[in-house]
Amino acid sequence: MANRILRNTIVFTFFFLGIQLHSNAEPLNMNHEILGNYDLEVKGAPYGYEEGTLSIEKTGGRLESKIAMAGAVFRATKTEINGSNVRIDIYIEGIAMKLDLEYKNSILEGRVTSSSMDLEVYASKMNQEKDALFGAYEMEVKGAPYGYGEGTLRIERNGSRIQGNVEVAGAVFRATKTEVSGNQVLMDIYIEGIPMKLDLRYEDAELNGTVVSTDMNLELHAKKIEKSDAEILGDYDLKVEDAPYGYESGVLTIRDQGDQLQSEVKMAGAVFRAMKTEVDDNTVIITIYIEGIPMKLNLVYDDSKLSGQVTSTDMNLKVTATKI
Repeated sequence: MANRILRNTIVFTFFFLGIQLHSNAEPLNMNHEILGNYDLEVKGAPYGYEEGTLSIEKTGGRLESKIAMAGAVFRATKTEINGSNVRIDIYIEGIAMKLDLEYKNSILEGRVTSSSMDLEVYASKMNQEKDALFGAYEMEVKGAPYGYGEGTLRIERNGSRIQGNVEVAGAVFRATKTEVSGNQVLMDIYIEGIPMKLDLRYEDAELNGTVVSTDMNLELHAKKIEKSDAEILGDYDLKVEDAPYGYESGVLTIRDQGDQLQSEVKMAGAVFRAMKTEVDDNTVIITIYIEGIPMKLNLVYDDSKLSGQVTSTDMNLKVTATKI
């Protein structure tokens, strides 16, 4: 009798463990194309949580996912894939949430719900080949008017959105629309009030194509500016245009702390340490709180200088920083 009870207990234990393992195991009908990294956008989410990255991975036969946003990484408690449908249970800042998504053509779309919200989610799969074209380029436009023949072309990714701009003749002109499809870049932009279209192709760290308006069709060539992380590290004399009194200038420091990059801003008699510092080629993204207000610096490094914008919920200011 005792042996029978022991045997039944062992059988039940293994049966129970099998159920537990199976619940996290890879399903037979899983679409493996779903695995990978995504640019994530949550429409209507609180500031700082509208954009981020979603990763879905298979580790030792188990599905795992995580979301990086607002300077933190949140790991899912449960990830399920059934065909092209994805279900993720996750805690974001201690709040239980569920993502119900459907995969189609490298896109995940659906909703994220909690006890108090129901928001639309859009996630676009990252493409390594496509990612290579992001950055800053030395630009030349053959036959352009004096002062407009040379400048800097930038293509940057901000969450799930792509933003392009052109710096020429001492001014920065932001594209109204920037699209990247494979190695093709299409950009609509106004230069000195004139609408123009850039049609470019990326190959071997170069963009080549045309810039067209109603009365011109010119050849454009741009070569990517490649910089190492080590070159970007250091102290910078920081200037913020139109910032409140006392916050117009300061010192920005970017340091390598072994396993991660760290940065801080000294201004108005205080030191503000960044929550997150990212460097990708010549692009620097810093997430930081200044006097309790969450802000993001999107900067591009070129010739010992950083230039770009600092944004928060109610401002978008120009930033320049010169290496000291």
